[in-house]
Amino acid sequence: MWKRPGCTLTKEDFDILRRMLEEHQDHDEAMTSLLRQKLDTAQVVCKADMPDNVVTIDSRISFRLGNGMPETRIISRDRSGGPVSYFLPITTMRGLALLGLAEGQTAAISRNSSLVEILQVTAIHYQPERTERLREAEEAIHPGLRHAETSREADHVVGRGRVSFPEGDDPGPSAA
Repeated sequence: MWKRPGCTLTKEDFDILRRMLEEHQDHDEAMTSLLRQKLDTAQVVCKADMPDNVVTIDSRISFRLGNGMPETRIISRDRSGGPVSYFLPITTMRGLALLGLAEGQTAAISRNSSLVEILQVTAIHYQPERTERLREAEEAIHPGLRHAETSREADHVVGRGRVSFPEGDDPGPSAA
């Protein structure tokens, strides 16, 4: 029997899974089993200590199903908003299985006694915890530098926030 690997979760992600388990009790046996396994084997770390190569909620990753071609998705908390093919919610077996895995790590999920899927994390393109650490380090080096608020989607595409200028210091469009 293949033992599923442990995972690494932020405290926030761990708490979300714990609430999901309370809600899923007696609803979906496979999902409840996977939630229990994740919670029982998780190494819980604070956001600042999360390794850069681990899947967290809101990470943009590539993964492979079996020997298939890699697919890229954002691991999301639920199914709300955005195109279906862009997000992979942790409310699905695949999304939940990938949460907490490191690049190169695999997980097996069973939907029933005759179907087992093998998932492998092939790349992590964006991880919010890593981006936050980079922002904090940049602000420590350049204390006067401020970042404008950006949408999550911009962070996923660009990987960092835009620089804002103090009042009146913006060179404006003509400077481009």
